[in-house]
Amino acid sequence: MDSADNLYVADTLYNRIQRRDRGGNWTVAAPRGASLGQVERPVNVCVDRADQLYVQSAGPEGSRIQKRDAAGNWTELPPDTPMPCPLVEEPVAEISDRAGNRYFLGRITDSNRFSDYGVIRQDPQGNMTLIAPSAEIPDPPKLGEIKGGIDLLIDPQDRLHILDNMGSISRIQRREHDGSWTQIAFTETGEIGPLVEWAEIDRFGNLYVYETLNTGTGPTVLKKRDPQGNWTTLLGPALQGIRDLEVDSRGTLFALSASGSRILALIAADGSLRGDLNDDGSLTVQDAILCLQVALEIQPLQARPTGIGDMDGDGRLTVGDAVLILKRVVGL
Repeated sequence: MDSADNLYVADTLYNRIQRRDRGGNWTVAAPRGASLGQVERPVNVCVDRADQLYVQSAGPEGSRIQKRDAAGNWTELPPDTPMPCPLVEEPVAEISDRAGNRYFLGRITDSNRFSDYGVIRQDPQGNMTLIAPSAEIPDPPKLGEIKGGIDLLIDPQDRLHILDNMGSISRIQRREHDGSWTQIAFTETGEIGPLVEWAEIDRFGNLYVYETLNTGTGPTVLKKRDPQGNWTTLLGPALQGIRDLEVDSRGTLFALSASGSRILALIAADGSLRGDLNDDGSLTVQDAILCLQVALEIQPLQARPTGIGDMDGDGRLTVGDAVLILKRVVGL
């Protein structure tokens, strides 16, 4: 979109560039053809800050880049000229930060170069920048590059995190405000396993990771990294059947069961692990035993709110809650 609010669309099927003005009227900005100012199979179109229109085509003769300046003059550019706005194909993830930037993870088309995955940032003015390209040769890729992106996350400081899976190696990296990259977790340095399936960040800055310890098979665990960089295993290694993780505005971590039939509240809004009655930071058989003892009035609950162990939400600690804690421990 240009400064006059004209919207440009690459109409690949009908071999043309269309323009929609502020009043909703449509016109053809570039018709079909091989001459200057004409297009064959346009695949990308964008406008820079100077209101110059860029058009990328993939016609019978290969990639073609044309530019139309603000006065309407067309120029053909070298086919390897970077487009001001790389195109996101087959998007995998999208997220926005509080500053109004939007981030897209997917297959990227940048000029005539097609990469497997990359991350693009769109600023509030609509300008798009490739900030994390696909890795070329290095294995594993260097910081700031990705190889098999899975998800995008934003922490409370508005920093972007990328969850990257490279077959038998996973990595989470963070983009700092100055554009530099920090490695948060990596299989080869031991913080996470070879296959991280889901990750989330809560409003406190805790990073939750659901991972498979062995490639393609169990056991699976849920881990937490606090803002100081300390890692804790919360659930597992018998945890099974988690399909997604989500954090609500209060900081409660929910998990969707693999069948889609159950939603589990794993972490309470105050950051406490549901069922962790002995407050050791993880869910174990000892928590189920303690819950049973409290339910049978063998001993009182010490310094922990009842709600932490109230797994079925009836406001009490019962034998049923002890059974639910034990099921969570063994992955049922």
